[in-house]
Amino acid sequence: MTSGKRRLYQRNTRYLYKEKPNNQKLLRSSFKISHILAKHKKPFEDGSVVKEAFIEEVEILFGDFKNKTEIISAIRELQLSRPTVTRRIEVISQDMADKLKHGIMKCTYFSLQFDEPTDMTDTASRVFLFGWYSMTCWLRKNF
Repeated sequence: MTSGKRRLYQRNTRYLYKEKPNNQKLLRSSFKISHILAKHKKPFEDGSVVKEAFIEEVEILFGDFKNKTEIISAIRELQLSRPTVTRRIEVISQDMADKLKHGIMKCTYFSLQFDEPTDMTDTASRVFLFGWYSMTCWLRKNF
């Protein structure tokens, strides 16, 4: 975790720690679900749909569990509204950009590759590959 990301994370979560110790897990879960929505290019409003689906399926999945009410309570506290998912994705995006900038600044060598492959319908798509080699002997490729 970069120092900038750590400060932003601590600033955004400072008030949560005072309320309940379970909030760090809720925050991590919110970030994970937001990341999945972004990765699959889904609308940010789908976070509310995910939460609703969780709540509806608790009875089926966890009906025999002794702590079912705790599970339902945790899901209800999960923050997945559109503005919240938007903020989470912005934090994730900034962290990725920071890591990329840090890696580029420390790299020893780098290479660029451009390609324009076509699919079966002759639709072209541009691909940009950036790879770098650092002193720690890591080769990284970013698309």
